[in-house]
Amino acid sequence: SLSGLITGSIVGIVLRWGASVTSGAVVFASYAPQGQNPWVYSMIYNASYMVPDGLLNIAVLLFIYQGV
Repeated sequence: SLSGLITGSIVGIVLRWGASVTSGAVVFASYAPQGQNPWVYSMIYNASYMVPDGLLNIAVLLFIYQGV
């Protein structure tokens, strides 16, 4: 069903974001600006490209689903 596809896509996007935030805060904390919490920095940095990517993925999913 369409709702299942969208839900699965959102779950995958959120899990990917969570893994990227964790690795970013742990491994790349030195790149955060001085005084910036590395967790907040990693959340913002990863959301800056994963939100548009996730929206594009869902849009393509809807396009493909309508064609089937």
